[in-house]
Amino acid sequence: MEGEKQEGRYARLSTDSVTLCAENLGVQASQEVASSVVEDVSFRIRQLTDTASQFMRHAKRRKLTVEDFDKALKWSSVEPLYGHSTGEPPGFHAIHESGLFSLPNHEVRVADVALASPLEAYPLPQPPRVKGRTDEKY
Repeated sequence: MEGEKQEGRYARLSTDSVTLCAENLGVQASQEVASSVVEDVSFRIRQLTDTASQFMRHAKRRKLTVEDFDKALKWSSVEPLYGHSTGEPPGFHAIHESGLFSLPNHEVRVADVALASPLEAYPLPQPPRVKGRTDEKY
């Protein structure tokens, strides 16, 4: 009973999710392999979340941020995530007909964004200079 309560506190992936991901990659995974991967991934997620929450507590905050997870990944010698570092949560919009939520989809014209700001001049690297006395005669 105690072990079931403890295990129920954590999120677990399903073996079906792992099997589906393996099939999408073109790999045939048996049920034993999928359950082993589920256990390992679930443990890694719990470990990462615990480390990130330690960074949150040391910063004396009550809100877990992406930066906390980036620090936890760096602490674990894993490459950090790129692309999501906003301080505000994403604004979900309700689709009333289906009961789903979605992120706002903004169309961006790449040409307008590229031409909106002037291009900065990139400095060319300077050749190395040798300090000291030279024996060359001109």
